[in-house]
Amino acid sequence: WSFLRFLLPAFPAMLALVAAGLLRSLTWPSSWLRTWAVVLILMPFLAFRIGRPITLGIFGVWQVERRYVDTGTYVRLNMPENAVFLSMQQSGSLRYYADRLTIRWDYLEPEWLDRSIDVLKDLGLKPYFLLEEPEESYFRGRFSAASRLGSLNWKAHVQLATDPVVRIYDPDGARR
Repeated sequence: WSFLRFLLPAFPAMLALVAAGLLRSLTWPSSWLRTWAVVLILMPFLAFRIGRPITLGIFGVWQVERRYVDTGTYVRLNMPENAVFLSMQQSGSLRYYADRLTIRWDYLEPEWLDRSIDVLKDLGLKPYFLLEEPEESYFRGRFSAASRLGSLNWKAHVQLATDPVVRIYDPDGARR
């Protein structure tokens, strides 16, 4: 259901077309009577369905999804323009909100993590790991056996107070 929000802009037009179709299909002579018939037909449906969005928590989704905007805004304003982020969940939103390059770390083979950091630096880019808190254990499990960076055993460069928490790790911090 959470992806239906992308169809919300079409709902007013769909409802208007349904109402117009109902009005057109009724053959009663009085326009006043047709209008009230449509209202009486649609009202019970709307009254029955109005509680469903509240039950599903639809009106609170923005609070959880806001983390993408907040993270992207932070990165755009505070991180270098040549930064490239190895990220998973936030990879698309970083490109959109922060206009920064991203690489999906979950597509990298474990033995390529250190090499990819070196290649990015050779290209004049500044690599970072951007991870949501639930992703960190998956990242460690995937890379810690094959990479010195995979353990994330150094302090995060930045920790954002989002829900879930987002941390940005600077691979250069692993050497300190």
